[in-house]
Amino acid sequence: MADAPSSTLKDILNSSVLVALITVVLGGIGGNYILHGYQERSREKEQALDDHKELVKRQEEVAISAFQLLGDAQYFAIALNKVAASPPLSALPPAQREMQEKNNVSIWNRSTEFLERWEKEKTSTGMRLSYFYEGVRVRAAWMDVKEAGDVMLRAAVNRVQMRIASPRAPLPQTSPQAGVPEKQKFDDAVTDLADALSSSRPPTHSTIDTQHSTIDTQH
Repeated sequence: MADAPSSTLKDILNSSVLVALITVVLGGIGGNYILHGYQERSREKEQALDDHKELVKRQEEVAISAFQLLGDAQYFAIALNKVAASPPLSALPPAQREMQEKNNVSIWNRSTEFLERWEKEKTSTGMRLSYFYEGVRVRAAWMDVKEAGDVMLRAAVNRVQMRIASPRAPLPQTSPQAGVPEKQKFDDAVTDLADALSSSRPPTHSTIDTQHSTIDTQH
């Protein structure tokens, strides 16, 4: 009778029930481990997609801000060149003279306000672009477009000042809207900046999905 418990224990240890029980327990542990790993990778993938969306959003915001600044620079350069190319006020009829004078003063005042903004924002905009877009190409492209903008605006202001100093001097032959060398250089620099930004965009959603699928396969 004393051997009964020992015999029963041996029977249990040798039974298929114990094997099945061990299989279930180990299978459950393994299954939980696999499930946990899958859930962890899913969370990582979701976080990567959220980070990607946020980066793209910030890139779009800073790019829009940059091109708005550049667009305003071009607008006021053209406007100032038009003022410089306008006929002397003394050569206009009284009614037209008053209208032209008001227009010239308005353009000059608004241009002066923009030039102050240009000086404040041209450096900070370049810093934001460099932060959200990787690579030296974007930084170099902004330096070029900033320099071209400085030259274009300075030339337009100088033309107006020369026109004010010598109102009866011959009108410039160059169109204020096109053909001015500094404007063409500015336009080319803006195009180069757009190309640099386009080539520095982050990977797309499909690329991220592929990268995570490769990691899942390896695991």
